[in-house]
Amino acid sequence: MKKLVQMLVLVLVAAIAGLFVVLTQKSAVEKIVPWWVNRQALAVEVHDLKISRQVFQFPDNVRFEKVSLTIRQEKKDHNLEIDTINVRKVLNLLRGDQPALLEMAAIEVRSSDMEVRQGFLQLALKSSSRGEEKVSGHARVNLLRQGEYRLTDISADISGDLALWRFANFFAQFYGGHLRGEILLDSKNQMVYSVHMQVEKVDLKKLETVNPEFFSNIKGSVVGSVDITATPSEIRSISANFSADKSGEIKALLLNYLLQYIPANSSQRKDLEKLIKSDGNVFLDRAAVEIKSLTDEKLSSRIKLFSERFNLDVDVTLDV
Repeated sequence: MKKLVQMLVLVLVAAIAGLFVVLTQKSAVEKIVPWWVNRQALAVEVHDLKISRQVFQFPDNVRFEKVSLTIRQEKKDHNLEIDTINVRKVLNLLRGDQPALLEMAAIEVRSSDMEVRQGFLQLALKSSSRGEEKVSGHARVNLLRQGEYRLTDISADISGDLALWRFANFFAQFYGGHLRGEILLDSKNQMVYSVHMQVEKVDLKKLETVNPEFFSNIKGSVVGSVDITATPSEIRSISANFSADKSGEIKALLLNYLLQYIPANSSQRKDLEKLIKSDGNVFLDRAAVEIKSLTDEKLSSRIKLFSERFNLDVDVTLDV
């Protein structure tokens, strides 16, 4: 019995010593964190973790300063820089009755086609008796750029675990309007994400800088909804509808084909011909677009345009 007690004491001392090393030595954290994350079989890997400064505050608070790391997903690298990371009540992860608290400030992310500026993350992490980690918290981001598109003033409430993340009450400013909704991110399944978003009063004119060839031909304030299931490399399904009432415009040149159906001497035809020659716009009383995925590589689009002035009532479906 005495030897058993001695053995238990040695194990306890070794555990405490190991925890002390982790909490006080940044080189230990730089090795252990990537090792632990990468063995979780997630769809991402952590590499090249570097910490400029680590400060331990007894008994279980740690502050990391000027942190950088690389997150690799499907052979694409995302480089992260974090000004400060505060971890409080670390020992709660061992006890499991109360959460540990994590706060990240001034998060910057850059990759070949994506950028995050001035991110802030606040999380509570709690371990269960079954070894499951639960997370809850809040995120804010000043700017997110994906390709040529930009979202600003982003916020969301976070819940879930290390495998499935839920971003509820998502809000973002988007080209004169707003996006509101929810995002689910499955980090163990090829980083599959599901998006349900409401589109509120987005100004198509402001999108012209993103895609001039398309958005220069239409104007208006758009509302609608979007449901997408995708991975970073492919869209698996999409269902969306957008509409613009009393504010929509379309380049008259795109309606050139309608001239053959309008009486030659009518005022509508003369007005439309004049607008086409002057590269003008036709004002729409109503406009709507519905998009639905038929297969992984095929979309169905239904376009409806109505203008009382030009006796225009278009309802066409295109498969692309």
